[in-house]
Parts: sequence; C-alpha cells; structure tokens
Amino acid sequence: LVNIGDNDRAALLQQLMIVQSFSPKVIGLDVTFLSQKNPEVDSVLKAMLHADVPVILTSNIGYEENDKAKKDFLLETNNPYFEKGKDEGFGNFLAEEGETVRYYSPKLIKDGETIYAFTSKIVQAYDSTLLDILFSRNNKSEIINYKTNSFPKLDVSDVYGSADLSFLRGKIVLMGYMGPSFSQ
Repeated sequence: LVNIGDNDRAALLQQLMIVQSFSPKVIGLDVTFLSQKNPEVDSVLKAMLHADVPVILTSNIGYEENDKAKKDFLLETNNPYFEKGKDEGFGNFLAEEGETVRYYSPKLIKDGETIYAFTSKIVQAYDSTLLDILFSRNNKSEIINYKTNSFPKLDVSDVYGSADLSFLRGKIVLMGYMGPSFSQ
C-alpha cells in the first residue's frame, strides 16, 4: 500500500515512476483524472499509465439525484486523454456514506455492458484465472472478510527516500490517498 498523500500531479508522476522502476506485477492507482492540467506533466503521466507495468485506474459510480431507488447508475470515467478503457474499474463501494462496507460487487451491468470493479481489474491483470474463479461463483456481491492488516505500507516520503523497494517486484501495489501522511 502506497500513500499518495496530497501530491500534486507532478509529484504523483514521480512517485509512480519510482514504484514502476521496481517492477511490480500490477499497480492499482486509486485516482481518477477528470481533466488535463499541465501538458508536459500530463504527457509523461499518460506514457507511464501505458508502460510495461499495468496501471489500473478508477472510475466512479454515481446516481441521478432523482433516482431514489438507485436503479440506473452513471459511470464517471477518466478524461479521454488518460482513459485506459479496459484498465479502469469502478473504485467506489455501493454503500451509504459512513457505513462499514461488508459487501462489494465485482462487476455491474449497464446497458448490456459489463463494468468491472477496480479490484476485479487488478486481479485480472495479476492473474486472470483468479478472476475466472471469482466470477464462476455467480455471486452478485461478495463478502469482504476483514483480517489483520499485515500489508507493508509506504508513506509519501518512504517512496522518495533511499529505501530499498525491491520487495515490490512481482507484487500488486495499491496507490491511493491515506491522509496527508501517516504521521498526521
């Protein structure tokens, strides 16, 4: 787990480049790039999103305010400049604000098209046979079995430091916001 903190896009790009240099199997980047900003930074970022190490981005599920039954969802994807198509998955959980999430949907259907969860796309990039096993159960939702968190966590400064990150090789790396820093 890698905290991106309050990084601006240039700092996030630098962090992503460092993580990619240690050859993880797949990176799940829990960020949605809704607009273009700095052309120089954005062009390098786009290249890094399409580098050898697969980077999965998030899209978001939303609903119209008048859809009280939450039957028809909207999908907010990345700006077309960054859009990854098959390498995006919805990252938000379908639960009420503040609730503990106990279940999640590994995929949804919209207008006859399958929309995959962020986690499903990460698993698919890591080992597609594992995703086949998950989908063979034919469950609309899956239970999240919370266990003691024993995953290594890297704070923003850990990535920029001189720490040996070779343990990332061949692993799934999740990058996202976990607060400004672990000390705050």
